[in-house]
Amino acid sequence: MMGTAVPPDITYEALTADAHNEDEHEVHSVYTDETIKTAIKQGIDPSGE
Repeated sequence: MMGTAVPPDITYEALTADAHNEDEHEVHSVYTDETIKTAIKQGIDPSGE
């Protein structure tokens, strides 16, 4: 069925907040202004991946 995928929350508030997601399956490193710039420019997340 089309339209059933739920995209991740990539708002500034979500990226810079506590790393534990509500569903407890996805955890990310907390972004800073500098790591957000690196992610956009180079595709590298705060953990270096």
